[in-house]
Amino acid sequence: MSLNKPLAFAGVVVLGTIIVGAIRVVSPGGSPGPATAEPGAVPITLDVINQAVQGAKQAGKEQGLEEAAAPPTLDSALASRGATLSAALELAGADTQNLVCARAAQYLKFASEQQATQALDVERWLLDQLAKENDLVKGLMATHGSMDGTAASATALDSPLRNRTAILAALNTLYTGDQPVGCRVAAFDSATQIDALLFAARRIKENQAQAVAKQPTPEVPHGQP
Repeated sequence: MSLNKPLAFAGVVVLGTIIVGAIRVVSPGGSPGPATAEPGAVPITLDVINQAVQGAKQAGKEQGLEEAAAPPTLDSALASRGATLSAALELAGADTQNLVCARAAQYLKFASEQQATQALDVERWLLDQLAKENDLVKGLMATHGSMDGTAASATALDSPLRNRTAILAALNTLYTGDQPVGCRVAAFDSATQIDALLFAARRIKENQAQAVAKQPTPEVPHGQP
């Protein structure tokens, strides 16, 4: 099947812009094919060119993903892990702040509802709740002196400490007359960032383990234990 000049020119231009991935698609051996058509060769048509272009795009995309997922050097991998960790810490910290903010809004909402139905004094109720949470913290300090990060300590201290902070924020809103802020915890970004950190850190550990496994075992001279 013959190819007219405009079509041949278009084929040359398009094929000339194809990246290395496309070259592999068109010529698996990595070297240009012969100028003359061989028996049984596929005619170069627009469909063939389009297929080559699509193959090039896919190859380039896969290569880009591979390079993004696997930094070429250990230094770049460590730098990527550090940057991911910093971002995860920032986002997780913001989630914790939003949790306290949302909890403060719930204290104010409950007190306001009770004020309407049972003539509850909002300020007095918040102060009573603050005293209860603070007594819990003082009791733990009296029992343990100070508390470390063990599981039992973290469970015992977590709620009282967060609740105290939330009640203080609620009182601050009440005293300043500001409108309660309806904070919500939407930890999608932090969860995604933590997934990225897990992937980066585990990849480094796996690569290090593989490198150690590939180290040659020193030979023991014959006759020695």
